[in-house]
Amino acid sequence: MENSNRLTKEQLKDLVETILGTSDTLDSAIQELFGSDYTEDCLTEEDHEYIDSEIFLCATCGWWYEVADKSEITSETICNDCNY
Repeated sequence: MENSNRLTKEQLKDLVETILGTSDTLDSAIQELFGSDYTEDCLTEEDHEYIDSEIFLCATCGWWYEVADKSEITSETICNDCNY
């Protein structure tokens, strides 16, 4: 798919705020915010880097957390709550 429906920085910020604290997929959050013409395929590598610098998806519980809540004790990408 061609990236004709690129997201702006403001839209990326809205996406991060919307998905934080949920177990939604990126695809469903993007479509909820911007319509069915938008999918995760619209995200560039830089968009993913921005998202990854702000939030992460816990591999254990499946919820999105702020990067500050990432466990430093394990090599897995899990939240502090799941690590204890």
